[in-house]
Amino acid sequence: MNQNGILKWWIILSVVFIAIIASGYILYNKPEATKESSTSTASATEKIEKMTESASNFGMTEETEKAISEVSALGDSVVPQLDKLIESGQIALVTSAGRALAEIGTPLAVSTLLDGISRKENNPDQKLALVSSLHALTKINSASSELLIQALIKKQDPILSPILRDTIARLADSNVVRAIANAFHELKPDIVEIGGGQKYDKNGWKQSNLMGTVLRVRSPQAVPALREIILNDSDFSLKSQAVIALGAIGDKDSIQAILDGIAKSTSTSYTRVLVETLTAINNKESLSQLIELLNNNANENIRYGAAGALGNISSETSITALKNALQKESSQLVKKRIQMSLKILGQS
Repeated sequence: MNQNGILKWWIILSVVFIAIIASGYILYNKPEATKESSTSTASATEKIEKMTESASNFGMTEETEKAISEVSALGDSVVPQLDKLIESGQIALVTSAGRALAEIGTPLAVSTLLDGISRKENNPDQKLALVSSLHALTKINSASSELLIQALIKKQDPILSPILRDTIARLADSNVVRAIANAFHELKPDIVEIGGGQKYDKNGWKQSNLMGTVLRVRSPQAVPALREIILNDSDFSLKSQAVIALGAIGDKDSIQAILDGIAKSTSTSYTRVLVETLTAINNKESLSQLIELLNNNANENIRYGAAGALGNISSETSITALKNALQKESSQLVKKRIQMSLKILGQS
């Protein structure tokens, strides 16, 4: 055999040898991969069984809570099994499944939970168990928040609607607040005659639910969007709810947003809302800011609001600031508010 022939056979044998080794490697490792997948499935099943057993036997104990957390840590992979537990009809299993879905908190989990609530319309106890699970939601992204907002305006529900409002508001950042405002403005008036010359807006209750959600927002992370609403939105009612929410948050940025609103407002009614909200602020961390406003701001409405807010903060610093301001204040309106605040603080 010549040299070229030997080289040709050597190459062929090398390729075959490599192929055999590769096949052996794949065959050797395939059972391990299958075993690992089976172990993962078995682990999920075992954790769900542990959760259901604890819930069935002992109710919502610390052990059950721990088991729910272990299941929820598995994420979307266990959502179909949790959905089956909702269909079981056993209240303990429905409750634990709802809690686990809420703790997972992904759009798939939230959608499954809301769908489960809808399916339990004729079973009040199970529906309430699932609705109550919404309290376990700790975070929502834009997709999850959109699902919750749409559920809020889909149907007026005396059980679900209040908890949806509270849940969305509790978790709302600026993106969520903007989504609420967008949903509010997408609802066009749908007026119907109800007799006796009276009219009714069929979308009114939906807008009320959305405004009620904005009113309940308390996160400083939502302040930028709330500020946008109070400065730029065209709807008086929605703006007013955003103002009250900022007042309840009461931090430095919230107060500045209200001040900007007062400076920009051309409406007497809206200015009154802004000023009265400023007077209701009760946040010791904002004390120095409020004193500065009372002493040095040129706007009478702002000084009035600052004087009212200082009356909510019981401290020697507040009392001293109010007494000093009373001596130099030129506005009778502001003076009366200072005197009222001093009286609230126990000073004659």
